[in-house]
Amino acid sequence: MPCLGLAQPDPQEYKVLQKKYDAAKTDSARVMTLTELSWLYRKYDKSKAVGYCTQALEMAQKAGYNEGIGFALMAAGNVYNYHS
Repeated sequence: MPCLGLAQPDPQEYKVLQKKYDAAKTDSARVMTLTELSWLYRKYDKSKAVGYCTQALEMAQKAGYNEGIGFALMAAGNVYNYHS
């Protein structure tokens, strides 16, 4: 019988997004990368996914990045919708 561990997001994709976040030069780029990270985790770790959305929302609000606020809220909605 095969061993079925807990599903996790693709570690390579996580590394790529983490590098993208670290290399981002603007808050808007960081906000968008945080929403991508929330999408990556939405199926596997609701708490972590919501945490990325919250970080994105706070950063977007602080920067006055209205489009980012919308994306962060949409990302949070996707997480909660997936788990409803």
